[in-house]
Amino acid sequence: MHAFKIVMDRDTAQRTGDTALETQEVYLIEAALRGRGKKHWACTVKRAHKTTPTGHCFSFQFSLDKVSGRKDPEIAHKDKDDILTRLIRAGQNTKYGDMPWKLRDEQDAPSEPSPTGSVVTTEEVGNTQTIGQYETVTAAEDIIIPEILLSGSDEEIEEHESFKGIYGRAAQIRTAAAVLNAAFTTKMQRRHNVLFWGYPGCAKSHLVNGIKALLGPDAVLELDSTSTTKAGIEKIFLNGLETGVPPVVVMEEIEKTDESALRVWLSALDERREIRKLNFNVAKVRKIDILCIATANDKVAFDKLFRAGNQDGRGALSSRFTKQIYVPRPDRAIMQRILERDIKEFGGDPAWIDPCLDLADVLDTNDPREVLGMLVGGDRLLDDSYQGDIMTIHNQEKKDYDNK
Repeated sequence: MHAFKIVMDRDTAQRTGDTALETQEVYLIEAALRGRGKKHWACTVKRAHKTTPTGHCFSFQFSLDKVSGRKDPEIAHKDKDDILTRLIRAGQNTKYGDMPWKLRDEQDAPSEPSPTGSVVTTEEVGNTQTIGQYETVTAAEDIIIPEILLSGSDEEIEEHESFKGIYGRAAQIRTAAAVLNAAFTTKMQRRHNVLFWGYPGCAKSHLVNGIKALLGPDAVLELDSTSTTKAGIEKIFLNGLETGVPPVVVMEEIEKTDESALRVWLSALDERREIRKLNFNVAKVRKIDILCIATANDKVAFDKLFRAGNQDGRGALSSRFTKQIYVPRPDRAIMQRILERDIKEFGGDPAWIDPCLDLADVLDTNDPREVLGMLVGGDRLLDDSYQGDIMTIHNQEKKDYDNK
């Protein structure tokens, strides 16, 4: 079960009596566990006292153990955050005047009382902010999703300027457009985070780029999943974005993001809708209404993130993406259109297309990046000499692999 320790310090000019200390101790415990199901928690308290140059420093060390209830680590982590926040607020109750109780998490600070102790503050970070290039941010309610993307035919959607050149993905585009429309027309009250998932080369990034083009740069914040850190997210959302948070956040290949960064991100994606940072002397909380659009190549790895124990099913991150949209690799007909587009744009002979498709069938690949690479064969595709070289390499590789 989940267990952790918390230290609360209070500096006073005069010594506080035992009866008063007991009353304050009970008040803090009641405040911390309010709404957390007290029957699920066992709490023991150690008191400490020391004199300081300015008077006295009193400490409570609370040891909390979750003895019953759900074992989900994500629930336990959320409980801990809530308890810390409640303690900070209770410790700053006006009854304590200019001598509040200060919170220290045992993991972040030594257990002995602080002789001076800086005052803990709970800082609400406002909703109007910007990061670097954002001079203005487009509000969700000001974005209008074109009706053609909600109910247009496949052909009409493929001709839309934001999605031109993306073939066979009209169903995915209409579904994503419906999610965006519902969020924007309800001021983010009907919010469903979107995950596009499928093998590499299935046009997930093209779909995301189309959405970014549709919404415009002032409505989208893109996070680099491979380099995003916990500190980075806290810095962006708690210390940056001074002109407002864009309503849509994009994270491609989200399953590759550092887990500590994703843990901070969880509270922004669920009903809490906030980014928070808690440590021994400051608690920062910022309310944000965002819709996250992410991609994943490895759905199994994505579903395992923050999954309790050996349980099956979706983990805490996956459960926050309530609109998961599968994107398949292109079939032969769509692949033909992709090759036609490439030849039209960069030159070549349309007669190369069928040999490329036939070679892809032999190699059993439907990754458009690999098939487009076959166009380098040029006119050698027409006499099968290029295919001969590719098959020689393929058979050599297969032979060596089979012999391992």
